Amino acid sequence: FVRQQLTVLGVPDNLTGQEELVRRAAVVLENAARGEYPRRQLAFLVPKGHFAVIERDGRLFVDPANFARYDGLVSALDAVDPHQFARLLTFLMPLVDEAIAELGAAGNAKSLLAAGMVRVLDVPIVTEEIEVVRPNVLYVYADPDLEQRGALQKLLLRTGPANVQRVQAWVRRFAAVMGIPLGTPGLP
Repeated sequence: FVRQQLTVLGVPDNLTGQEELVRRAAVVLENAARGEYPRRQLAFLVPKGHFAVIERDGRLFVDPANFARYDGLVSALDAVDPHQFARLLTFLMPLVDEAIAELGAAGNAKSLLAAGMVRVLDVPIVTEEIEVVRPNVLYVYADPDLEQRGALQKLLLRTGPANVQRVQAWVRRFAAVMGIPLGTPGLP
């Protein structure tokens, strides 16, 4: 039923084809509320290609070409009507709440959703070049303010400023439809 309803909403096959969608949603909500990114549950969303950097004067910067790797995902989100998605989520809320309780997480779907949305809205729109360093295998942000952010916010930063704005705009529309007051962005 959930798979069928998500398909009607235009959610891409790579998501609707996953198993245990309600439990997966519970994990995603719980992780997002804490500012984390559930890699295992959302591994199928990893964009193609590798993270690219530009080296200039011995310093490394995020290559803006990386942002295009996320355009399809953000467009897929944009294509989902917030009203219809809210209707489906509201209908499924008791099942999602049950799955959240199975996780042993505090809160319910609506409170975790609100906390996750606030974290998404707290992602800065960075339009200037972003410097990274590579102390080991992975790149990290040179700016301590960006590096100290949780995995969810760092992921959104990697999508680029235009995509962050698109995601944030969708989240605001969805929050309004769900009746979730977000107020001024800032972490709870």
